[in-house]
Amino acid sequence: MTLVSHARVMGEKAERSSLFVETAITGIVLVASVVMAEYLFASYMALVAVIAFFVVLVLKRGEFFIKYFAFVFAIGANILGCAIIETQEISLPELDTFSAFAGSLPLLILSRWVFAVVLLVCDYRWGKFVSPKEDPACAGVRRKGVTLASQVILACAILLFLQVALKPSFLLGLNSFDYARSYGVAGLWQTVANVLSYVIVIPAMAIRQGDKKLGTAAVGVYVLYLLWTGNKFGNFLNVTCILLLVFYDRIVARGTQFLRKAAVLCLACILALVGFSLVAFSFTSAKDPIDYLFSRTAQQGQLWWKTYDWYGDSSHLEDLEYEWNALVERREGAINNVGQRNGVYGVMYTTAPGNLIDEKLRSGSQYTEGGYAAALYYFGMAGPLVFSCIMGVIVSLLTNGLLCSIASDRLVVVAVCMRLLVISLTALSMFLFIGYFDELSLLSYLFLFVSGLCCAGNRVYARARSAQLKAASNVNR
Repeated sequence: MTLVSHARVMGEKAERSSLFVETAITGIVLVASVVMAEYLFASYMALVAVIAFFVVLVLKRGEFFIKYFAFVFAIGANILGCAIIETQEISLPELDTFSAFAGSLPLLILSRWVFAVVLLVCDYRWGKFVSPKEDPACAGVRRKGVTLASQVILACAILLFLQVALKPSFLLGLNSFDYARSYGVAGLWQTVANVLSYVIVIPAMAIRQGDKKLGTAAVGVYVLYLLWTGNKFGNFLNVTCILLLVFYDRIVARGTQFLRKAAVLCLACILALVGFSLVAFSFTSAKDPIDYLFSRTAQQGQLWWKTYDWYGDSSHLEDLEYEWNALVERREGAINNVGQRNGVYGVMYTTAPGNLIDEKLRSGSQYTEGGYAAALYYFGMAGPLVFSCIMGVIVSLLTNGLLCSIASDRLVVVAVCMRLLVISLTALSMFLFIGYFDELSLLSYLFLFVSGLCCAGNRVYARARSAQLKAASNVNR
């Protein structure tokens, strides 16, 4: 080991030890804040602690912020929404009530922090990125596959956009939900739109390998479709996160200083998307955009706050049958879950008047960020912590698997991992797990298993062949 490499290893160990100490201190502070949750200062204490934790994380592990950008944003939005409700007396029309201090913020922050820590621990275990070594001929074939798949995706994106090209939402004055009911695509084209939401990662891979015009065109047409159909924030954020994942290894390779700049750029991107959403909102409503932003942010924490306020640490294990029934009946979409009690729908019905929820679901939309609220309702205060651990392991496995597959241009594995990652976002946000158990997911698990066996077999054969050649060389000597 050279002096430079030795110094680098020692520096990494020192940084890891420092981060461990800071994480432990944060954990102690958050646990203490949960114990004292009945006092308002405990909420502020937990808020300061988690902000400091993530600032340190960005400075010392900037790649974490890039890799899990979508999840870090969800954590921030959920905590900020709950903080607004806990500290401000505001109207919550979706729950038909007014906010008040309930002491729910410390437990939410602790649960979300546990999720982030699980991601960190898993990254230390299997998240070390290593560039794959492949036969140049095989790599060339896979690159051609990326190009061909990107051409097909571009064609599909163009055809999809043509379905709505003459009816832009911003000229009709409709938001995405109203537009979907009146002019949205259906049937085959709706399926195409759903598939494009995760296979758009393939054109991004085309940009990465040098097919910049093709990849940019495919991603650009898809973004135009989102704009035309009234999307304001969420789907654009998803596209941004996909681009970050595709170029993750190249961003990390630029060094620590560049990572920090990339993290700042991510924050700027969020602000830009928020600004765009406010401008888009002004086209579809006469309400004040700032009030809309404040209300939308508060909505991210309202289900958690109300569940904690009404049910506290009591558990309702007997209601888990609703989750099983949902898996068996496979009801998907808000409009097909009117009156149902599983996942986010159950949380909605247990925290707000039934007629209000019926109307909301019949409109084709539902409330957001009900995953942790459902875990709290079913299992009490331990539920959100266990939920964080389970989902953290799943998200880490899928994200790291996706990154390795992108680097080696394994198209099918990339599409599978990306789809399962989108399903995991839904599960984390809404406690809906149907996507994990549909026919396509079951086939995906079978494919990943067989593919893993083949890769393992190839590695064993390569090692045996190498040992055989080495032994033959020694005999000839």
